[in-house]
Amino acid sequence: MTTNCSANYLGLSLNSPIVIGACSLTSCPETVRELAIAGAGAIVLPSIFEEQLEDYSHDDYRVADQVHHAALGSLTAKSLPEVESDLFCNGGPAAYLELIGSLKATTGMPIIASMNGCHGGEWLHFARQIEKAGASAIEASLESCTTNPELNANEVEERLVRGVHELCELVSIPVSVKLSPYHSNLGHLAWELQHAGASGLVCFGHEPTWDVKLERIRATPVWGLTPASLINPTISGILRVRSSGPRICLAASGGISSIEDVIASVISGADVVMITSEIYRSGPDAVAHLIDALSGYLGRHGFDSYEELVANRPRLDASIRGMQLGCLTQTHAYRDPTPSPCLRSGDRWGHIQ
Repeated sequence: MTTNCSANYLGLSLNSPIVIGACSLTSCPETVRELAIAGAGAIVLPSIFEEQLEDYSHDDYRVADQVHHAALGSLTAKSLPEVESDLFCNGGPAAYLELIGSLKATTGMPIIASMNGCHGGEWLHFARQIEKAGASAIEASLESCTTNPELNANEVEERLVRGVHELCELVSIPVSVKLSPYHSNLGHLAWELQHAGASGLVCFGHEPTWDVKLERIRATPVWGLTPASLINPTISGILRVRSSGPRICLAASGGISSIEDVIASVISGADVVMITSEIYRSGPDAVAHLIDALSGYLGRHGFDSYEELVANRPRLDASIRGMQLGCLTQTHAYRDPTPSPCLRSGDRWGHIQ
């Protein structure tokens, strides 16, 4: 008998806890269809950016989209001189709304829109158009990459909370907030965001890596896939929020590629997991494999459903410091996760020599 793997996220009923994170793949209807067949619980669309919306009236984005295409070159040159035009691969505001409507009608699973910006303001009113188009929820990434030394940490987080509050006031669908891991007290920030109206948090947003050119003496950001199973930062953030924060929905995001990663994230406090890089590596079948493995895990451990596992995971207290002390003061040999080099060799048929 197949175990019930349905999940709840942001008040939405999902067929599974496997959510496809924001990426260009979710803007392709055929890929989304394959992901739905594989058992994905929901998808997050690629982001619509503040820079795409800041010059338009929120009264009618469909009309303004014609202006958007005509002015795309000048917008890129004036507002984003260092970014290539493929930043706008989401198709623009009108295409974005049409995509939401078509995917909602053809897949039957929740479609989560994504809004990415650094400030509150007029551009957030596009959220109303997103809701009208049929999106089930909005995932907001509103953290600024500030380098202003006069702006302290409290002011940075207050801006984030104000932006989330402004967004939540505009729509009736749930809003989740994608965070970076760089906050001194994630539990407190979680409380503030919940009070601002957020229904969930995503821990954490994917960031580019820095490619330092030694000969050219230059550093440039590079967008790449997250290494498989690099989930320790994700689990650390989930634990920090769940041990001291509110009972808010949590999505684990970053490095999740195996059933072990999924279960570890859920035990740590996540309600759902988001996978993106593994879809690029293995295709939509990765979703089906994870769900099959999850069903097997639940059955082996006597759970009739995924929600039963969530209800029975250990409750965490605020004694993380004590747990860390116990770990640091142990005298046994430490585990080295660095893979050992293989010193053996073999012939062309694989025979070890």
